[in-house]
Amino acid sequence: MVEKIANGGGLQGNAANLGRQGNAVFNAMQPLETGNLIARSKKILGSIDFEMLSREGLVRGRDYRLLCSRPTQAETGGEPNTMQEASIGPKSPTIADIAQSAKDGYNGVLYVHIPFCETICTFCPYDAISKGDEHNYSKNNSGESIRRQYLKALGKELGMWKSAYGSLNIRQLYIGGGTPSSLGADEIRRLFGMLRAHCEFEEGAEITFEISPASLRKGMDEKLAALKECGVNRISMGVQSFDKGVLKAIARSNSGEELARSVFGALRGFGFDNINIDLIYGLPGQTLEIFESDLKKVAGLGPESITTYHLRIEEDTEFMELYKRQPELFPQSNPTMLTMKIMATEYLAELGYSQSPTDWFYKGLGKHVAQHEKWQNGSELLGIGVSAYSTMEKSGWYFGNIGSIKDRAGSMREYITRVNEGRDAIGQGRLLAKEEQMESYARRAIKTGICRQFFRERYGKDVLDAFPQIAHLEELGIVEVDGESVRLTYVGNLVAEEAAAKL
Repeated sequence: MVEKIANGGGLQGNAANLGRQGNAVFNAMQPLETGNLIARSKKILGSIDFEMLSREGLVRGRDYRLLCSRPTQAETGGEPNTMQEASIGPKSPTIADIAQSAKDGYNGVLYVHIPFCETICTFCPYDAISKGDEHNYSKNNSGESIRRQYLKALGKELGMWKSAYGSLNIRQLYIGGGTPSSLGADEIRRLFGMLRAHCEFEEGAEITFEISPASLRKGMDEKLAALKECGVNRISMGVQSFDKGVLKAIARSNSGEELARSVFGALRGFGFDNINIDLIYGLPGQTLEIFESDLKKVAGLGPESITTYHLRIEEDTEFMELYKRQPELFPQSNPTMLTMKIMATEYLAELGYSQSPTDWFYKGLGKHVAQHEKWQNGSELLGIGVSAYSTMEKSGWYFGNIGSIKDRAGSMREYITRVNEGRDAIGQGRLLAKEEQMESYARRAIKTGICRQFFRERYGKDVLDAFPQIAHLEELGIVEVDGESVRLTYVGNLVAEEAAAKL
């Protein structure tokens, strides 16, 4: 199949068949041997007709990474850039505006933003405060540190939402940042005490806590014991890379393979049996060989899931300035980053990982049902904390709290001040029209597969009628359609962002 496409069949003539057979086409080939992954991935990439993809607006250029939306907090598929691009004008929505559309309280996902970090990564587009900068924040009249002030503000904001909704019923909790594991054990307990005082958690609710290995150099056992005590049942560990040169480029040189292995072993020792590890590809100085090594080292640990994000470079980050000055330091989107994506797909499939959505690989559906449901069904997402965003799929509200990486210190102070004064922290947002709601849902759900019945029940029409352009994407071999769903093909997964943008 690979040779046939490479020898002139072209994607338009053969990729539909390639798409229907998906990974099975390539997995039927010989098992991957040491040193074979890169060559095999290059061969697959070479079989794809990029001239046709370019004509159709589905090709990645060097500036591809500058055009993509950021990885979503809590892996919920929300669209943080929506609020930045289109606010409702001089008056942002209020908590009362949003809550009045819900008759039975809030039911969905809760995201909590913890902005504290050991250091700020050079690619980071989120509101965060490094440990070294915390002393720049004045204590309040009671002598409380910025951390204590912030945790108290989180509780007050959550209390406002509970008062407006009447009840907060949480199916999934995701605590991200920033680096939540930079909190001390007592701070972790205080945070969860506040959450349980305001929220009702469904039985078996998934509770995810983000960690960074560097933040666990000190007090690791105490912190992990606190997480276990507080009911955390899923850990997401940000590794990004094991290579020392790459880690130095992203200001994470205080991490590394030895520390990551130590932390992973400690997590297993404390009984955590649902661990996700994040990798990023496309980082400065990252070669195919480095990424292959990262993949194999992460897979060797045996996590339940692995996320492979491609690097996004956003305005006002250190990486944006570096990219403008020296773009040659970054791997090219095509062919290097696309080859890396194929490498992850091929290697992790060989090890028994399933892929859905495009950047996430998991073993066994049992522990991951909640993750799939929020991607496919578009669960309600309520975000609290500075710069947190929210998406209310049922009502169509999309909104975000105040926050800006241009003035992280100012954002933090304004958030705490507003909440302490009894004002909500919403900075921007709008109510999407029905057509926009359909587009938003489809662009996210296509990465896992759009359930046609679910789409009909929610929007009152078939997804093929709502998006006639799907027929053309099917002709191109980018999606496959049957009576139940619309799904990306193998090739479609490689250009998932561009394919989604067509909807």
